[in-house]
Amino acid sequence: MVTDFWGPYEAIVAGDKQKCWAHLLRELDAPKNPPGADWDRFGGRVKRLFKEAIALRGKRDELSTDDYDLAIVRLENRALGLANEEWDSADARRLAKRLTSWKWITTLISRLISVTD
Repeated sequence: MVTDFWGPYEAIVAGDKQKCWAHLLRELDAPKNPPGADWDRFGGRVKRLFKEAIALRGKRDELSTDDYDLAIVRLENRALGLANEEWDSADARRLAKRLTSWKWITTLISRLISVTD
């Protein structure tokens, strides 16, 4: 099941859930609040992780299962590190919290789900 970040969706019981990447990327391009000093750095790092996750998904057949799984873990650890940093920007803090609430990289690259879903 693919949803946006509306809170009531969390109550729905489903086997697999993915948050909508298009919504997250749109918010990176159009923050709700005036951007803080660290907004560009935060947005750039999230977008870079997204691009690296997509690239990794494309290499799935080239890597051994162990190497592929290790690469996923490394990307997810980077995402959690990014999420747990201190951010001045209110939007960066809000979106960083979202990165901790779901395994976005595993879901993105382990399924053939459109990156815009």
